[in-house]
Amino acid sequence: DGCTEQTTINVENLAPISPTITVAPTHCLGSTLNFTTDASNHPAGTTYLWNFGNGQTATSTNPSYNYPSAGTYTVELTTSIPGECTYTATETVTIHPSPVINFFGENENGTLVSCSDASNPLSSMTVDFTNYTTGATSYLWNFGNGTTSTAQNPSVTYTTFGSFPITITASNEWGCSVTSAVQTAVFDISVAAGFNVGATGTNGCAPFTLNTISNTSAGNIQSYRWDFGGGAIYET
Repeated sequence: DGCTEQTTINVENLAPISPTITVAPTHCLGSTLNFTTDASNHPAGTTYLWNFGNGQTATSTNPSYNYPSAGTYTVELTTSIPGECTYTATETVTIHPSPVINFFGENENGTLVSCSDASNPLSSMTVDFTNYTTGATSYLWNFGNGTTSTAQNPSVTYTTFGSFPITITASNEWGCSVTSAVQTAVFDISVAAGFNVGATGTNGCAPFTLNTISNTSAGNIQSYRWDFGGGAIYET
């Protein structure tokens, strides 16, 4: 009767640490997004849970992520500190699709190869391109001979012999661009294989050495393959 008991409990009122999300709002498909948050006022032990809006998550403080599909995503960051206080921030990012390059080039023969020789002397080769690229609003063609074009379906005329890699850069209204090199044009002199055998002739007693062969092949030749019979092959 008249007895009392006192208990003291210390209550800590933790300051809020509302998180922030820093990231550029628009990106092109295939680019890596770098997400950051200001952790300078977060106490030790703070944990982070990022949700990128497509079912994928990360737990690092400042993660990077590459979205596999175009679209608009709501990114959510949840921070938790000791004492089970949690705070959430959201940010929207948009991933724009990139162009898909597809084109076809052909000369008067329906190919990308023209060879000039005595029976068919050529001073030039003209190639016409049909552009099947999707998702693009502008183009930059490089024909490998120092000339370019911004036309959708250009033509090019080659007046010097050689092999010319063709590249196209396609861009869209969001600044997303893709460069692809998928075809090579060849305008060259036809090659002709030939050789002469010297005074030693082409027959004799074994062992017989055929050492007076004169190569008379003509044209822009890149390699040779000699077959001497009997399984003897020589390549240069």
